[in-house]
Amino acid sequence: MSTLEDTVAYAIITEVEFSNDDLDVSRRLLSDGLIPAAKSLPGFQSGLWTRAGRKGIGTIVFDTEDSAVAGQAALDANRPAEAPKITQSGIYEVMGQA
Repeated sequence: MSTLEDTVAYAIITEVEFSNDDLDVSRRLLSDGLIPAAKSLPGFQSGLWTRAGRKGIGTIVFDTEDSAVAGQAALDANRPAEAPKITQSGIYEVMGQA
């Protein structure tokens, strides 16, 4: 049986606002930039990026809080100018996972 301690991880959850509805540009920024960068970070476990109209939410899960903090700093430092505007971002403890 799994306990809560077995599932502890930390996630960067970021909300963005897209300047347009160009899905091709959004997908290119993800597939060519953010996803490979996130996957290369120490402690990376999984990522999920969603979109509804001009709002996007990304969740990147890491094995430890330190990995999440370092990952966020690395991603922020290499953020391309054409990336969508971040409206909210934070690091959260993952309380459970299915």
